[in-house]
Amino acid sequence: DDHLGRTVARLLGLQVTGVIGVLLQAKQAGLLPSVGPLLIEMRRHVYWLSDEIVQVAARLAGET
Repeated sequence: DDHLGRTVARLLGLQVTGVIGVLLQAKQAGLLPSVGPLLIEMRRHVYWLSDEIVQVAARLAGET
């Protein structure tokens, strides 16, 4: 859980980006061909992501 770290970062005026945000930025920069398979793989390895989050991320990545 990174709640404390995010809270401190915001108090310091830092922008907080989660792992999905980083993946979306990487795709936009041309560093990844797609985000969807990575999200599925993350779920397989016990990283909790709701169906809704995966769907929104895929839509934002232009993959749906």
